[in-house]
Amino acid sequence: MYDLLNILDDLIMEYFNGVNFVNWGESPRYGSSLDTVFRGYYGIQYTHSGSFCCSVGDNPFQTVYGASAFISYPGKRFRYGAEPGGVRHHLFVCFNGERVDNYISRGLLRLEDRNPLISIKKFDRFYSDMRELHRCLNFQPRKYDYAVHLLEGLLLQLNSEQQQEYVAGNSQSGDFRKLAEELNDKPEMDWDFYREAETMNLSYVHFRRLFHRYLGCPPGQFLQRCRLNHAAVRLCSSDEPISAIAELYGFCDCHYFSRMFKRQFILPPATYRNEFKDISG
Repeated sequence: MYDLLNILDDLIMEYFNGVNFVNWGESPRYGSSLDTVFRGYYGIQYTHSGSFCCSVGDNPFQTVYGASAFISYPGKRFRYGAEPGGVRHHLFVCFNGERVDNYISRGLLRLEDRNPLISIKKFDRFYSDMRELHRCLNFQPRKYDYAVHLLEGLLLQLNSEQQQEYVAGNSQSGDFRKLAEELNDKPEMDWDFYREAETMNLSYVHFRRLFHRYLGCPPGQFLQRCRLNHAAVRLCSSDEPISAIAELYGFCDCHYFSRMFKRQFILPPATYRNEFKDISG
């Protein structure tokens, strides 16, 4: 029986062979912009919060607000980062190998240059799986088979997400992009989306529908994500009491703030602060 279990373990390991994990990491307040050509490996570059700009090759920059990802790959010039003066919560995993070539040939790993950014609607699941993948890779001995399984799950999620892009020449998309910038810059304000709809000469129902179309979620959810994103940065960059940070961003109930924060960042606020406070941005 023992020999049979060993044989089964060997077969499972062989099934997942062909992926080499090159590098991985996480930074909750990453402020740098990169201009690079990747050499010999691919990557999932994920922004959990904050604005994100990316250009591949000679194509113009594309911008997404909130959770988004792109696939980095060899041979092209990648320029990417938060908008000037901003920070983002960044996670990544880089990899190569024979199995990865199979991902590309079968369409699981899609290499885009004109529209590289993918808005992640189910960001809580994507973030959780990225962190679990990191834990597998940091575990000694490394949980290799489970790590490959998680990587393939992330690639499947990217394929299933509806890519969000602003339609060139569409004045409405520009209006919603401007509103998203303002929400991201000043989430602590008392926003009235009925008033914003009226400003755009739209009924609230139509405004909400278009907001979801261009930004990937309803306006109230987008605003809450912006507030939690700012709260996360403040947790890591100050010693203010958690209750004061919660109140600053519109959460009068600290327990509700903790519950919503954990839903978005997997960790409760105090644990998040302890884990990331000493990580430089």
